[in-house]
Amino acid sequence: DIELPLSKNDITIFPNPAIGDYVTVSTSLDKNCEVQITVFSSDGRMVYCEKYKDAYGQIYLPVNLSGWESGIYTVNLVSQNLNYSKSFAVIK
Repeated sequence: DIELPLSKNDITIFPNPAIGDYVTVSTSLDKNCEVQITVFSSDGRMVYCEKYKDAYGQIYLPVNLSGWESGIYTVNLVSQNLNYSKSFAVIK
């Protein structure tokens, strides 16, 4: 059996839709690992990328939306061999 570090098998994004300058991406990790969060605009441009080392337990990753346009964005969260994606809306 392969031991998966993401225990909830999903990510949560709040608030959604985002109307302020920040959105938070949350997930739960069963073991200590590096997490990378990448956000893409609806036209496929990467607009945000950040790595967090030694992530463990319930984690909350803030994303600064300053300067972003209204639209639909996709968060891609990668941890070891896992890859989760979820979309959210930004309303400016």
